[in-house]
Amino acid sequence: KQHINTLGHQLQMNQHCLDTAFNFYKMALNKSLTRGRKSAHVMAACIYLVCRTEGTPHMLLDLSDILQVNVYVLGKTFLLLAKELCINAPAIAESKQDKELIRKAAKRPRVTPEVQCTVEVDE
Repeated sequence: KQHINTLGHQLQMNQHCLDTAFNFYKMALNKSLTRGRKSAHVMAACIYLVCRTEGTPHMLLDLSDILQVNVYVLGKTFLLLAKELCINAPAIAESKQDKELIRKAAKRPRVTPEVQCTVEVDE
């Protein structure tokens, strides 16, 4: 529960959402959906499942950035959980503001360890 709270607080989520994410995680444990998957990925997928069901303004990319993991890996885990737990995750509304947010996120520079290693400092 502490790991879910820590991850959720980084996204500034309220306690109700974090409790719901923890309940999703317990359901995943009971169905052995955590087997063979990193627990951080399953927890992030549970948090994102709450974001989708509650309509919070968070993207999977936000969780991906926090965990420094490929967004497609989290997406695959999210889709599996939604399907196996029979949770209807509503589609993201495509308002003008949402499209602008997605456009900005796509342009946001991401620093990877490979990029950090190639930066040279002039002395």
